[in-house]
Amino acid sequence: MKFFLFICFCLFSTLAHTQLLMHYSDTSNHFSIGIPEGWHYAYYKNSTIKLIVNRLTPAADTLDKAHENFNINIINEPLSSLEKVYNTLFSALKSTDNFTLIGQGDTVIAGRHFKWLRERHLNDIKKDSEIANYDFVTYENSKAYILTFTALSSSFTRFEALFFTIAQTFTISGENIALNWPPEEHFKIVSNEDNLPFHTMQMLPANETVDKWTTLATVISLENFQVPSIEAAIKIYTDESVQASPLAKCTILSKSNEPGKQYALFKVETSSFHNTGKPDSQVYYIRQGQGALFICLVEIKQPLLNQSFADKWAAVFMSSKLYRD
Repeated sequence: MKFFLFICFCLFSTLAHTQLLMHYSDTSNHFSIGIPEGWHYAYYKNSTIKLIVNRLTPAADTLDKAHENFNINIINEPLSSLEKVYNTLFSALKSTDNFTLIGQGDTVIAGRHFKWLRERHLNDIKKDSEIANYDFVTYENSKAYILTFTALSSSFTRFEALFFTIAQTFTISGENIALNWPPEEHFKIVSNEDNLPFHTMQMLPANETVDKWTTLATVISLENFQVPSIEAAIKIYTDESVQASPLAKCTILSKSNEPGKQYALFKVETSSFHNTGKPDSQVYYIRQGQGALFICLVEIKQPLLNQSFADKWAAVFMSSKLYRD
């Protein structure tokens, strides 16, 4: 039952402003974003600009001249901060001809703090036209990430909602969890699926098979996602277990809401689930990273967890470490 419980978390919609967004992932620079269907994109390897996406002029509409585009800049900025990066960008934009600030502020995208601004200025190439920019800036791992949307000022409002929705799909990946698996069981990977923003890995002891197992370990990572509180994460999983079986008994073993150390360790024991009629019990460990959420669990086909089993896996999960690629 258990490994797919993560579907309880909400994903962003892929439909925006009647425009389907296609998933784009850059594994070298650890980011992903939604690209409107039919728009053209180009990837740049040896440049701070990593991605440029342009709207194409519809072939059947000679009056629709496409000027809309967006790009992603990634700039190495050691010993800097979001505030410094944002101020540098703001100063550069202020130097453009006829600069006008429309708005600025702060927002959270996929659990990460961004600063944003909207401005307009004269087109550097075509001086008789004015363009508008919508910029989103964040700072992570000594790097500045700048997401810029551009359109003619006269048509900006037509694309503003779409630009905002695309920005909400921007995620920075690369955070992982390391576990010290029990050496005596020689765990092997039997499933390793990457379907961003989810990554799911399942493992069995070396002497067991997928068709006939006694112990199953699962690690799920949800990139760039933060729960409002550890209690909210616990409730999702315990409620789901009770719905699957009124016999389910949920016990909190340990939890913390301290900044930088948000986690929950709990167990679920039941003698019979509705869908199988068989016993199934688990130890869960949920850990909130800087951006990613990790759900680790181990399950056995027994109605109760003996103390030694629970203690062993509590030690495995609590000794885990978060790291970045």
